[in-house]
Amino acid sequence: MKKLFYLMLCMTIGLCATSCLSDDDDNNNTSVLTKAQKEAQLQAMWGTYSGDVFFINDTTNQVDSLPINWQMVPYDSKLVANNFPLKLLAQGITSSEKRNILMQDGYEPLTTIVYPYAISTTTEGLYAFWVIPRDYKMEFSTEYEGENHDVEVEFTDMMTAYSDAYTTSLFYANGMYLQSKMQWYVLVKSVSVDRQKYTTGRAMLITGKKI
Repeated sequence: MKKLFYLMLCMTIGLCATSCLSDDDDNNNTSVLTKAQKEAQLQAMWGTYSGDVFFINDTTNQVDSLPINWQMVPYDSKLVANNFPLKLLAQGITSSEKRNILMQDGYEPLTTIVYPYAISTTTEGLYAFWVIPRDYKMEFSTEYEGENHDVEVEFTDMMTAYSDAYTTSLFYANGMYLQSKMQWYVLVKSVSVDRQKYTTGRAMLITGKKI
């Protein structure tokens, strides 16, 4: 229950970032970034982070989590999670054969591009940004029981997904940064294993801090 409450709280904050940190003439709490501010935001976010990725486990229908690390690359807008767990991609796959290929204790790098879009004028250092997996795809080959299997993941920047076992919410591929802490969303639209495509529709929240 504590994990579920924590995840729902973070999701609420994340959704508020989309609506509150926006270009709205009636909203005096945010400001659209200048080029210099975008560069300053990226510079502030540089570093290596450690945290957890929260998701709805389709076996238990409960909130679950796995450890994850990521890095904001200096002098670039790339955010790279080098140990993205394969188990996350198995969620929502109905074929036990294909699912087992991804349920092993394996990892793949996930490269994303960060697009800063707003800064809070009331909370110093609170930034909002879009975080989009490169080309909206991730492709790799993984070994299972002595054979190689091709996997292709399709991401999206907005979708409706389950926020708990019974409730759906609208999610955006955005994130927030404040005082060395970061949270961001990964939205998996579909997963293909050996050219067999499964529309999984999974929202995952990654949260952690600089180490």
